[in-house]
Amino acid sequence: MKKKKKLLALLLAICVVGLYSFSTSIFAADENTAGTTADQEKLTTESDGQLISKTASRLDSSDKTNITLSLPSSQQQMTSDVVFVLDCSSCGNTVASQAAELLSGLKDSVTESGASVNIGIVGYRGTAAATYDLQKYDKDSSSQATEINTILTAKKKTKVDDGVTEEQNTAFKKYFGDLEKGSNMASGLRAAREMLAGDNTTAASRKYVVLISDGSTYTYPQTEAANDYSTQYSSTTGEGNMGGGLYEWASWFKSEKFTLASNSKLGDSSNWENYMTYIGNNIDNNVLVDQQYSRGTENNPLDKAIYPDAKNNKQDVSTLYSTTYKGDDPVILNSEKSMYEAANDFKYLKKTAGYNCYVYQVDSTGYEVFDSFINTYLTGISGNSGLSSINDIKNDILYSLGIGSTITDEMGSNFNFIDSTDNITLKVGDNSYKTVAVADDDTTSTTYNFEDSKGNVDFTLTYYANGTDSNSSEHFVFKANKAVSNFQHITLNYSEQLDLTKKSTASGTHYVKTNGDKTVLDALDSNENLTTSYTASPVLSYTIQDNTPIVSYSTYNVVGNYYTSKDKGATYTLDNATPLELQTPQTVQVGSAISVTPIESWATYGSNGYILNTGNSVTTKTAVYDAASNTLTLNYYRMTDSSSDDPNNNNNNGKKPGHDTDNNSGNNSGNGPDSNSASNNASAPNTGDTSDLGLWIILGGSSIALAGVLIALRKRQQN
Repeated sequence: MKKKKKLLALLLAICVVGLYSFSTSIFAADENTAGTTADQEKLTTESDGQLISKTASRLDSSDKTNITLSLPSSQQQMTSDVVFVLDCSSCGNTVASQAAELLSGLKDSVTESGASVNIGIVGYRGTAAATYDLQKYDKDSSSQATEINTILTAKKKTKVDDGVTEEQNTAFKKYFGDLEKGSNMASGLRAAREMLAGDNTTAASRKYVVLISDGSTYTYPQTEAANDYSTQYSSTTGEGNMGGGLYEWASWFKSEKFTLASNSKLGDSSNWENYMTYIGNNIDNNVLVDQQYSRGTENNPLDKAIYPDAKNNKQDVSTLYSTTYKGDDPVILNSEKSMYEAANDFKYLKKTAGYNCYVYQVDSTGYEVFDSFINTYLTGISGNSGLSSINDIKNDILYSLGIGSTITDEMGSNFNFIDSTDNITLKVGDNSYKTVAVADDDTTSTTYNFEDSKGNVDFTLTYYANGTDSNSSEHFVFKANKAVSNFQHITLNYSEQLDLTKKSTASGTHYVKTNGDKTVLDALDSNENLTTSYTASPVLSYTIQDNTPIVSYSTYNVVGNYYTSKDKGATYTLDNATPLELQTPQTVQVGSAISVTPIESWATYGSNGYILNTGNSVTTKTAVYDAASNTLTLNYYRMTDSSSDDPNNNNNNGKKPGHDTDNNSGNNSGNGPDSNSASNNASAPNTGDTSDLGLWIILGGSSIALAGVLIALRKRQQN
């Protein structure tokens, strides 16, 4: 008995091992193999400067994604830093009303949007000081606004009738009284740089520097001390005993006026960049006589000399120059170096740090050189088309998009834009717009208006399915018809459909760009200056499990219609008002054949017998995704005498519609020669997989072998 059990266990083990080996070979192909690609899924992208961002949702079950464009970018906080750099010799009544207007506009925007604005003020003369540290402009603090306005309008009173009020003079002494005498523009710009760099929570694109000056500058901080704005320097030629003051230019060039033509190296206003390069190349030529500048010691200019061997008199300086610079060796004046340092600091703020820079000239000195320096050169660096006004600066700070600004977004090769009002929405700040399709005769594009609550069309979107002459790609253009506050987010949502003809069937994970290579934002400011920004496209992924097509299932229905003729088949009347469901819906694999075999009971309706007309019936189809299209329809007919509706007196002496032979079969149940004989096997999906057959063969063989062993054992036991 024990031997019998051991042998049985051995046979079972052999069967299990065989089945395991078979199943391993059959199902090994079902293991997923991930695709390899250099791209990775990236749902959010942002442009340089965070002006615009794009976010895509992952593909849903229908391969659709929702795209969101945000301006400013969705990650950017709605905070702005504004630093005023004031030339204390120039500010006063001239800027009072306009500066107050700018502050009022900022305050209104803060109140309406709840955004945050930080205000800072730097004052400079010969040296600079942070007169009002960068701090939040509180919408509820009227005293704060008053103090800022007082600082901006402060000015020193020099004579009785100069128009400066006692309040302004008192404020000047309070805020600027400790600054050294002189005019050192670079020191003011460096103090602003340090103030803005101290705030690392606000994006550079939302930081603003407003330089307010008459344009003149004649002292400077040393190049080596990049952040030193508390000490001023000058150089001196020894000419006219100017001691490095403002008028040393006139003394050196033998000119009473600061004319452009007075310096042959400058020539005219178009030559500023070359002139600055010349100064930079020769800047070392005045280092030997750099001096700490003090207006109180102008008659003894080297009283605080950097050069250790110089004497405290003019003659020693002249001797130093005569031995250092010979022939045509250049001599760089203090005014030249002062403009050079100021221009470099202004370039840093605009181009390196990426801040928004503005130049506002007040109380011009009337000297060509300084007017051209601020109006032409610094304004050019700022990127503005002309010298800024306070109103221009206000509009640029308040509005992120001016009228006429556009966004151009290409769909790319993998996705199609869903051209429907249900798939396009716009929100600006807290206001949602109504999307309205525009009816027009242009068949090459579709236009959508975005209307506010009053019906104003503030924005439009035009979709070009086949591109345009200038852009052949499928794309849309979003356009602003009104200025948009810099303290409001613009959120444009739309949907895209993955192009199924481009969808890979290869196994693995596949990555696709939602749009073209980039989205282009062309932003116009209040002066119609154009700033172009780009953001890349989000990347989505989808996974194909293996090379076997994805199996999908649907359902199919079988319905019947019953017709009666009382005029020997000339006309028929439908007896049932709606198709009669003959069987419950059956599950079927999409793409497989579906069929129906009529049964006898279906030929009876309302106690009457009917005959199936196969020619007018649909008994076979190929299953599709849409279940409503998977309907098989059986049409039954009968004929009665006009005088009788006797169910036993039907289908006599008539012909079935669609047949050319007499039908004398009486109450045919539908199983005659014309009935559909297709196998009713549709409810079992046909996968085409023969693995089950092989499995049953092995199981059957194992069972026969096992039975044989058991019989042999029994005979042995009997013997």
